[in-house]
Amino acid sequence: MNMTRDADRYRHGEMIDQVTVQPRQAARLEVGTYESTMPPPRLCLTYEPDVEENITAAPIRRDGDGDYTLWYQLENFGDVACTVSVWECNGDEEVCAPE
Repeated sequence: MNMTRDADRYRHGEMIDQVTVQPRQAARLEVGTYESTMPPPRLCLTYEPDVEENITAAPIRRDGDGDYTLWYQLENFGDVACTVSVWECNGDEEVCAPE
């Protein structure tokens, strides 16, 4: 049992996706595709190890025909690999990524 992941699930909601970004590399973190009539989901990002200051996370939205796709473009400017996870925010979560 992964106690950290269980605690994060309780705090944030369900995990959507996760990716490990190597030092001085970029990666894409998938969120999903939604109907155009749906509002953007409330999202939270977590970092393991906690080196958030070394990672940029730019939210990207690409509109399609009747839908839109969301993802984060990540870059790691640090010297340590970092696993970044995107979660659905619970209603009481205060620290959420921009919509």
